[in-house]
Amino acid sequence: ERLRHAPKVTFYPEGGELVAGLKTRMAYSINYGDSIDRGITEITPDPDMTDFEFTDRKGKRRKAELPLIRQTGASLRLDLLGNDSVVAEVNFTDDLEGMLMGCAVMNRGEFVALDTFRVSGTWRRAYVRDALPPGVSQITVFGSNGMRLAERLFFICPKEKQGKEVVVNVKSTAFRPCGKIEMELQAVPVHRFRSQPWTPPPPQEERRAMCIHGCCSHRNSKGISNTPTTTSRRMTKNTAVPLTC
Repeated sequence: ERLRHAPKVTFYPEGGELVAGLKTRMAYSINYGDSIDRGITEITPDPDMTDFEFTDRKGKRRKAELPLIRQTGASLRLDLLGNDSVVAEVNFTDDLEGMLMGCAVMNRGEFVALDTFRVSGTWRRAYVRDALPPGVSQITVFGSNGMRLAERLFFICPKEKQGKEVVVNVKSTAFRPCGKIEMELQAVPVHRFRSQPWTPPPPQEERRAMCIHGCCSHRNSKGISNTPTTTSRRMTKNTAVPLTC
């Protein structure tokens, strides 16, 4: 059985670009229209290389055109599998030897780490994993003229944290200044990045609060009942409980 359409191949060089003579990890995807195959390989492109050879799902050898191969630049390799460190390794073409470079790690628009160095063979930097912020960060290698040479995103898995969450159920469809509303307040432990069920408050517990015009403060607390997962309060008139309306 033949493929109806020629598969479309997309390339994702680590660091963003292929540079002649520099070994680079490269991910790729092969789109068949009804399914997508993915893979990763290492490639050391030369100036005359134009195609990437692969075997399609029918066993036929095919070629796909590679992205532009630059003659000067840098290759970036990021090792995220270490226990305590994230290691960046950068190689440069010979014409950049001795030149001033920079490497920046950013998260949410803020610098996490910033290094400057002169090219002398392979440059390596180990970042302490626990010192890096959780979530998606970006590492960028750039020249003294500000030109970006290599760049990629990476993800640090957040550690589990235990916190508290207040669940508020309100029967009213809208808040009215200086009007009474009925609320149900419940504090439950929350484990971040894991779903945590909560137990509804006992039906006989009645919580009431007063909405004050302008500041939406809700005053008064009297009577506390504790269970292993629930803290319920009867709202009366004298204790402030913050609530955003």
